[in-house]
Amino acid sequence: MINITGSTKRSFIFPADLDAAFEFFSDIGRILHYLPHTSIVKKHNEQSYRMLYRTAELNLYRVSIYCDLTADIDQKNHCLRIKPYQATSQPIHAKAGLYYLISQGLFSSMSTFKPAQEGTQVDYELELASDMPVPFAIQFMPDGIVDSIASSIMQKRMQEIIDGFIARSIRAYRQLNQEYNK
Repeated sequence: MINITGSTKRSFIFPADLDAAFEFFSDIGRILHYLPHTSIVKKHNEQSYRMLYRTAELNLYRVSIYCDLTADIDQKNHCLRIKPYQATSQPIHAKAGLYYLISQGLFSSMSTFKPAQEGTQVDYELELASDMPVPFAIQFMPDGIVDSIASSIMQKRMQEIIDGFIARSIRAYRQLNQEYNK
């Protein structure tokens, strides 16, 4: 198995006051759509979803990681935590083909909100981890090298995800605000 883990964190200013920012991000079904390389494939309940992370790597492998997650919304402390969820639906069984990898993974994130002069400061961190089967084409490479390459790729993807999430969230909020103020 290839163990991949990627994580990153960033602080950014969201263009809304604390209550409006927290309310906007508390709609989990909405904000999951702002994560690049991901889509919602199933809604388990109001705060729990199955998300699919999908990307093509090395111009060769299609990587699909399914993550079941749920949200804890702490309004008192203005904290939003997304964590792994033990879904009762069918688990995803890891498999590899010549040009694809599929596995179950763990996604988590935490966002804390505090007032800032220009709006709300959001401290955001996220992590994605998975144990993936080794594709046939690289089965004879040493495990350490394969893990290192996979983690390096995942770390790059995490930067893309956080950058895209911030930009998409701000853009969507501004568009909603413009439509509301018409």
